[in-house]
Amino acid sequence: MIDIFIIYLSDLQVDRDAEQFQFDFQRDVQKVIGFNVKMKVHTRKGIRVANYLGSLHMENRSEVKLAAIDSDKAVVVEFKHDGKLSQEVGVHIQFELLYHTVSGHRRLRIHNASLNCSSQLIETFRSSQAETLLNYFAKTAYRAVLDQGTKRVQDQLVTHLTRMLASYRKHCAHSAPTRGQLVMPQFLKVLPLYLNCLRKSKVLLPGPGVSIDDRAYLRQLVMSMGIAETNVLFYPRLLPIHGLNENQVTVPREVRCTARTLSPEGFYLLEDGLNLFLWIGMLAPAEWIQNVFGAPSFNAVDCGAGSLPVLDNPSSRQIRGVIHAVRKQRARFLKLLVVKQADGTEGQFRQLLVEDKSPSGGASYPDFLHHVHLSIQQ
Repeated sequence: MIDIFIIYLSDLQVDRDAEQFQFDFQRDVQKVIGFNVKMKVHTRKGIRVANYLGSLHMENRSEVKLAAIDSDKAVVVEFKHDGKLSQEVGVHIQFELLYHTVSGHRRLRIHNASLNCSSQLIETFRSSQAETLLNYFAKTAYRAVLDQGTKRVQDQLVTHLTRMLASYRKHCAHSAPTRGQLVMPQFLKVLPLYLNCLRKSKVLLPGPGVSIDDRAYLRQLVMSMGIAETNVLFYPRLLPIHGLNENQVTVPREVRCTARTLSPEGFYLLEDGLNLFLWIGMLAPAEWIQNVFGAPSFNAVDCGAGSLPVLDNPSSRQIRGVIHAVRKQRARFLKLLVVKQADGTEGQFRQLLVEDKSPSGGASYPDFLHHVHLSIQQ
């Protein structure tokens, strides 16, 4: 069964990690939690539950047990249809959750879902979501890694993706594609990008400096994460702060997570739901550096973990306001790490630029997409 919550602080230092520990601990003890949880899923004839994925325990094939559940936890249920389904009636599914409250009362929560059916394969692709599939494949891979080598798990992800896209190319393409053309479903065009990020994650492809504790903690988190959390974890948000108006304190629109996007005149926030970086280009305006850090120049800015000084000017209020807004969107406290272009601390930042080739040897997105394209044509 799962732990109620885990706070992982590597190389704990009180002056650096106290704010994160206090925030995470306070949030965990204050949120609503259900204990001693039992879950069952009921379906009609023709469809059945094939698998459960999450931080859970199963004593039999029909009942799931969890030590605790809350709004930050998610379970994936995989279904298979082994009989004829009616397009007119659809598929009806009932989720039954039995748990104890913190005061010891027994509660039963029931969710009913009704899904449409179609005999057309193209409708399945049209209704698919890349972010949902990423969550499913992440949980599948992170469970498989306990029994299989990481290389085999990585290869299985590529095989699943290749078969999916080859099936769409063969059965759903509106016109016969040319031999050199890569055809992908409209709503799954980012799936190859997401699965390449998953293949390069610390659990499946650990780089230098990644400990077994880091990998175990990350795996435990992903097994209970929801769709939004896995999406930002495997494809971090790169936010250009320099594009905001002076008095605009909103989270800017994210840009492609690659070094090609970075401008030496700019400054960016990068977050993956667990980490938060403030990257400063070496040609960033000296006035902005003075207003935000109270430092006279780029070279005078101190790198590392910490918090920004509270200064009474629009630039300082803006960057602190955006950081606060980003943190409010996440279930865990995002500790700020300031990095400068070409500085020694930049390595941690660049590991999260997931469209590029990773330091641990993971392929860049263009190279991976080319490999998938060749595999589909074979």
